[in-house]
Amino acid sequence: MNENWKRWHREAVLVDGHMDTFYKELEEGKSWFERQPKWHIDFQRLRRSGTDLQICAIYTPPEYEGGEATVFASRMIGRALAAAAREPKRIRLVRSKADLGVLGGNATGLLISIEGGLPLAGKLDMLDFFHHAGVRAMGLTHNPRNGLADGASVKRPRGMTAFGKAVVKRLDALHMVVDVAHLHLRSFKDLIRIAKGPLISSHTGLCSFLDRPRNLTDWQVKKIAETGGVIAIDYLREHLTGGTNPASYRDVVDQIEYVAETVGVDHAGLGSDFDGYHSVTKGLEDVTGVPNITRELVRRGWGEREVKKVLGGNFLRVLGKVLPR
Repeated sequence: MNENWKRWHREAVLVDGHMDTFYKELEEGKSWFERQPKWHIDFQRLRRSGTDLQICAIYTPPEYEGGEATVFASRMIGRALAAAAREPKRIRLVRSKADLGVLGGNATGLLISIEGGLPLAGKLDMLDFFHHAGVRAMGLTHNPRNGLADGASVKRPRGMTAFGKAVVKRLDALHMVVDVAHLHLRSFKDLIRIAKGPLISSHTGLCSFLDRPRNLTDWQVKKIAETGGVIAIDYLREHLTGGTNPASYRDVVDQIEYVAETVGVDHAGLGSDFDGYHSVTKGLEDVTGVPNITRELVRRGWGEREVKKVLGGNFLRVLGKVLPR
């Protein structure tokens, strides 16, 4: 096997599309700066993995509504902002294209993304508030329906609401990334008609491997690619092989290769979903296992240019196009 993979991994700007670690911080009252062996990620292990930019999910459970959802999300955003303030030389909050230029050095970038529109509390101007707070990406839903659209688990979908469509237009105007993860196919069809910029699916599996509503169909994969976007494969066994079947990093690479074969290597990426699930994927038990993906890609004959695109180059292209100057 080509033994250059370690150098390629080290030189790549590695981007992970989705982690829930700040949710862990808020719920458990612990710090990711301390060793957290029961979590997928703490800051020291994130650095050892080679990750240069981590997209940080701000997930609000469905039991929070209205102002309570806004407060819950704001507290979690505060965790990310506090991390950057505590370690300004080692953590860089990514708000603009200029911030992307410093990635790959001694600092780790954090990009804040709201997962599900509950924190907006039905008010469009709350999106501007979160933008001012540093948020630069948003997914419309988690699995249930909310005031914007249908989530993946909805049995009788109705599509996007007028408010949801207004949110998408405002996201475009604010130069924020639109994330389709967790979106029901019905609502996805509505979104694809109105979204302008490149779309991402920050953490997903593929229906071609495991046919379930949470995964993307080939049609969705192609539509995301047509926007110039990225399909980021996650490491969750339930999205790779099913709830009871074992999964490994090789299953992740299988799906990455499928995206590359279906729509081109420019549209494949990584979106771990670390600290958002409890099952175990062999070789990806925590963030320090991510180099196994690079090694496996190289073992299968991938070249340096293609490997570096998947590890983060494709995400950087999308962010460079969407984010403000």
